[in-house]
Amino acid sequence: AGSYTTVPTEAYRRGDFSGALTGVSLGADILGRPIPENMIYDPATTRTVNGRSVRDPFPGNVLPPARLDPVALELQKFIPSQDPWRLDSGGSPMAMHNLELRYARHQQRVAPSVKVDHMLGAGGRVSFYASQYRFWGLTSEDGLPAPITSSIDRDLRAWTMRLTGEYTVTPSLLARVRFGYVRWVNLELPASGVRTFQTADAWRNAGSAGGLADGMPRLAVGLGSGNRGGLSSPLGGGGWREQFADKPGVSASLTWERGDHTYRAGGEIRQDIWSVTDARATVGEWRFRPDQTALPYLQTAELGGGSAGFPYASYLLGRAAEASVGTVRDPRYVKTTLGVFAQDTWRATSKLTLDYGLRWDSQPAPLETHYRTAMFGPTVPNPSAGGRLGGMVYEGFGPGRCNCTFTRTYMYAFGPRLGLAWQVTPKTVLRGGWGV
Repeated sequence: AGSYTTVPTEAYRRGDFSGALTGVSLGADILGRPIPENMIYDPATTRTVNGRSVRDPFPGNVLPPARLDPVALELQKFIPSQDPWRLDSGGSPMAMHNLELRYARHQQRVAPSVKVDHMLGAGGRVSFYASQYRFWGLTSEDGLPAPITSSIDRDLRAWTMRLTGEYTVTPSLLARVRFGYVRWVNLELPASGVRTFQTADAWRNAGSAGGLADGMPRLAVGLGSGNRGGLSSPLGGGGWREQFADKPGVSASLTWERGDHTYRAGGEIRQDIWSVTDARATVGEWRFRPDQTALPYLQTAELGGGSAGFPYASYLLGRAAEASVGTVRDPRYVKTTLGVFAQDTWRATSKLTLDYGLRWDSQPAPLETHYRTAMFGPTVPNPSAGGRLGGMVYEGFGPGRCNCTFTRTYMYAFGPRLGLAWQVTPKTVLRGGWGV
């Protein structure tokens, strides 16, 4: 509670947009008729006059009941009605911010962890650490009911595991090895009642077709000009994404004490694996704008800071500005990194300590496992353009591909390091460092 959204007024739901008129004139059309702000024009009257497409307005800014789209009316039943107590200063129902959002937020978090240490005689030690973080509950709540809510049912889990072993080979030589693994899973699904909404059947019964998969499609309508309301929140279509990340790795090092020197050398190898299954596009998306009930020759132009047409009227007439549907996207990227180092800590005097060393790293770009990556190639013939140069290049090896990868790893990533610690006085130590 405490926040508000905008839903269509009772009059708008019936197709009566007389209340959307602000009394502001935006000029005149090419026939000399005034253009009132938020005036709704009838798409069925579209004709060409002097090379420009014009329309006639609906009388009284009211849509005839027979013209209302059955699909829009069916889905409108799920949209909550405005709060009757939300009145403007004149005692009329408010067109903006007219529905208080009221919902209970249910979210849970747990973060257990465990650590075990074990001594292996006098010279060895093994430690194991494991933890899990889990969050589950609804996010992006909008207070709307199923199946039109855009709320996301999220389940986030992260596991961290480390196994570390140390062994004193000699009194001056210590060996250390560590194995680590991190797994991250993020499931974002539409709220219950949204993903089970039988889009295809429901929309066919209303005279239209759904997306490629069951579930409530995403509808975006928007608000009219001059703060005259409409539908501010998008409907349905939230979530539908599963993300996975795995990070296995191993590192090893040796530490050798000799005189005033402490030598260390070691290396590590780590893999980053990221994959996602994104099915948001399969349920489809429709966008409604004022253009579909405005004067066509004005397109999206604003006149005097306002506009003709009304988004919710376009919705009730079933006049979508854009519609899209797509397939499931499921890329999988892998990145393997290497690193080795050698360094020396030299206690030059009782007051001066020097650190110097060299590190080498290999940091390649992530590679899509099945080479499902493409880019523009200015020297590649385009078969869709009569063989003109400028086509798509597909990464990978084999027929139809470039027999290459799009990136090359820089193999000379050497990084020198230098540091010092100087005890200027018994209570003052000066430290500095440099590296590439």
